[in-house]
Amino acid sequence: MNKKMMIIFFILSVSAVFGESILEKYVEEGLSRNLSLLSAEYCLKESIARVNEARGKFFPTISVEARTSWNWGGRTMSLPVGDIVNPLYSIHGIPPIPSNYDIPMLPGDDQELKIRVMQPVFVSSLYYNAAIQELMKNSAEFQRAVTARFLTAEIKKAYFTCMKAAQIRIVLENAGKVLDENLRVTEVLFKNGVVTEDAVYRARAEKAGIQQKITEAGNGDALSVAYFNFLLQRQHDTPVKFVSAGEYCRPLEVSLQEAVGCALSFREELLMLVRGKSIQDQLQGLHTGSYLPSVFIAVDGGLFADGFQFSINDYFLSFSIVARWEAFDGFQAASRAEQAGLAASRMNINFSEMKDKIRLEVQEAYSRCIVSQKTIESAREELSGIEKYFSLVEKKYQEGLSSQLEYFEAQSRLTRASINVASAEYDYCINFALLESVSCISKKDMLTIGSISQGDEQK
Repeated sequence: MNKKMMIIFFILSVSAVFGESILEKYVEEGLSRNLSLLSAEYCLKESIARVNEARGKFFPTISVEARTSWNWGGRTMSLPVGDIVNPLYSIHGIPPIPSNYDIPMLPGDDQELKIRVMQPVFVSSLYYNAAIQELMKNSAEFQRAVTARFLTAEIKKAYFTCMKAAQIRIVLENAGKVLDENLRVTEVLFKNGVVTEDAVYRARAEKAGIQQKITEAGNGDALSVAYFNFLLQRQHDTPVKFVSAGEYCRPLEVSLQEAVGCALSFREELLMLVRGKSIQDQLQGLHTGSYLPSVFIAVDGGLFADGFQFSINDYFLSFSIVARWEAFDGFQAASRAEQAGLAASRMNINFSEMKDKIRLEVQEAYSRCIVSQKTIESAREELSGIEKYFSLVEKKYQEGLSSQLEYFEAQSRLTRASINVASAEYDYCINFALLESVSCISKKDMLTIGSISQGDEQK
């Protein structure tokens, strides 16, 4: 007996691992191809590039400026040097200056080459901007995680919906085969005069009714497969591999309090609001710090020469300390700082509101899982009883001890009970996938790195 139980347990374990591997492969495929997630990935890369840009502003900037000029004509300025000093020279017997000097306003041919190195020493906006861009990068990472988490849940829900639709179609097709055989037997009995013609009409009506349901179930199956393939960015008619629902119907091993705790610790929406408040705090510091002076060190070097003949005297080097201070701007920076402070306060309100919303989402998803578990138990118990009931009715009908009406009624109840079991099992799988998404219970064994700490909530 123990050996049989071990074999059964091994088979179920292997089946569960196989089923999980199929679903996980589909999830990985969807995450690698989905366009929404790809867009979020590009947003994250843009944020990383902006962080690198902000960090690069701490390094010196080097600029090179070169100029060569050829000049012709232009006005001249006459300096009457001779007219001024010659009378004085004549008194003292000094030879007179021949003429006045004409100085051209436009210089002759010249060229200039200047290299400037500018290094910021203290610029408050650079520090705040780097911190803001880093926080925005974190927000982009969380946004990508939100997209991936909801996409994972959507893929799982679509997969279980496909399995549910396929299982319902299979149940109806099996019921249709039974009714086909019943119609054949009824027609033979009618030819032999055992039953009346109304039995044949009733069998044909039952067959037509189940055929209509099979057609509707087939259409639902095709549409669910098309949507699942849409999420995976595949051709809509690509076949989907299925496994039984029992391999995914894992028992609910967490309490409601644990699920809520995981959600409040790991939901990226809360982490994004925390980062958003930090961004507003940094913006407030940025605008407040705009009244502080900015200090730079500048080094200029190069040459300035007339014509194209260079000498050692044409080279120059200059070292400067530059300070810039915006003393008054009409209180614009103060107003912007006030706006950032108000936005931070609003983030606190949004944070509390989001926590309440998440609690409600988790409680609703958890309640659905509990109800689905109970529904599975009831549906399976009902199916077990109806299977035994149908077996007895079928035996009595074959022996002529039961009416055709009773047989069709038992067959219809068996079909409905089988559909109820399939629906209950896959509905539980869908609800469990939703609970995983809204509560992040798959992360409950992770370290609290990246989760919301008490200090984050108080900020």
